[in-house]
Amino acid sequence: MYRKLLPFIALGQFAAPLLPTVFGIGTSVGDAARADYNGLPPEQPIGIAFAIWGVIFSLYAAFAIFAFLRETELIRRGGPPLAIAGAVNVLWMLSAQLIAS
Repeated sequence: MYRKLLPFIALGQFAAPLLPTVFGIGTSVGDAARADYNGLPPEQPIGIAFAIWGVIFSLYAAFAIFAFLRETELIRRGGPPLAIAGAVNVLWMLSAQLIAS
């Protein structure tokens, strides 16, 4: 079952940050934090550091496609925890955007 959900979760990870930009719903993740300390809190790295999430989401999507196409021992063992982690990540991004607004 999780094998069929992984691609949708992967799409959710790419789509959730687009809600404020495309649909005008909520605030971008991190906007509330950037309002302090002249625009950047001391514990938050500069924007380019967040580029790693594009790599992480892309690798997650590649795993999701691989899992959808075939089942291996890696998929059987790694798929369920990755499905849970991806779904929680999507929920966190949505809550961070919608609660802040």
